[in-house]
Amino acid sequence: MRLIDYFYEVGNTYGLEITITPRATEYFLSYLDTEPPEAVLESIEVTSQPAKTVYAIGDALDITGLEVTGHYSDGSSKALAVTEADVSGFDSTEAAEELVLTVSVGGKSATFTVSVEAGEPPEPPEAVLESIEVTSQPAKTAYVVGDALDITGLEVTGHYSDGSSKALAVTEADVSGFDSTAAAEGLVLTVSVGGKSATFTVSVEAGEPPEPPLGDFSVTADKARKLVSVSGTGYAPNQILQLRSAYNREPSAADSDYASEVRADADGNLEFTLPADATEGQPWLGGHSYYVSLGGVVESASIYATVAKVHTSTRATLKVKRELELAYTIDGVEYTFESSNQGIARVSQDGVVTGVRAGTAVITLRATDGSGLISTMMISVSM
Repeated sequence: MRLIDYFYEVGNTYGLEITITPRATEYFLSYLDTEPPEAVLESIEVTSQPAKTVYAIGDALDITGLEVTGHYSDGSSKALAVTEADVSGFDSTEAAEELVLTVSVGGKSATFTVSVEAGEPPEPPEAVLESIEVTSQPAKTAYVVGDALDITGLEVTGHYSDGSSKALAVTEADVSGFDSTAAAEGLVLTVSVGGKSATFTVSVEAGEPPEPPLGDFSVTADKARKLVSVSGTGYAPNQILQLRSAYNREPSAADSDYASEVRADADGNLEFTLPADATEGQPWLGGHSYYVSLGGVVESASIYATVAKVHTSTRATLKVKRELELAYTIDGVEYTFESSNQGIARVSQDGVVTGVRAGTAVITLRATDGSGLISTMMISVSM
């Protein structure tokens, strides 16, 4: 037998010629040099349920733990990646005993079931204040120069994002734009609450200027308690006051007393010294009440303590367990002595002050006839 090898190639087909004596015969061995076809996904299967299969109304879908397996045409299987976008049929707006959800991957699908139980509905979102409105003007809308703001009667309503409305509490601190220092026909005031605002208008009319305030004053007397000087602070600049010393509790121009006008300086301070001969021939002026009045109305009076050589109308010192006798004059009226703190300085109705313990107290001599006449002294008690 004779073997003749002959190998040839046509495309991807290969041939081997074998000759066997006495008769030649061709045998071909061929193969295809190609990849096998790709396996095709034929079905999917839910192989593990998600951890959460029981929902309450309003809950969101949760597929944590869900496992899906794909089966292929070549007989193989593998786990498939699944997202919430691959799951359909979920609805938690109402209760459902068995809600079928569908998983879709690569054109194939599988199902699993969950349940939705009835429960408390979720809390609605908190309503947001969208606007405010002045629904009732304040009782006072016409002012005169110098008046203070008065919002009594002002009603403001808030309107919210859920369509509701309610009355809002407003204080004077919530109102801006008020100015009564000058006349104004239409003064716009702004109410601000919760970052929202609304406006209303008032008018300010020119009127009589307010009476300038009467400040504090003190009187200094000599050893015989005769008036020496007057000083004070807190007055309107250049304010003119009338100084009187009088035996009667209500001094008038008809009294035989000393009277003088005193002008406060530009800083509102008052300083006046009595002329040396002012009390000559009038010994009764010593030791009585001294008044500072504005427009003829008595504003205050002073009493004196018999201490040291100089006496002041506003302050005296006292040791604990020691007594201080106040000198005072009240004609024709009932009166009472009072202490602002009996635990520091105690006062009798005879005007005797006793130091109790260290501290400060105010002693007040008050007329009880309704005239409003009072006189005060600060007592400092020390050990």
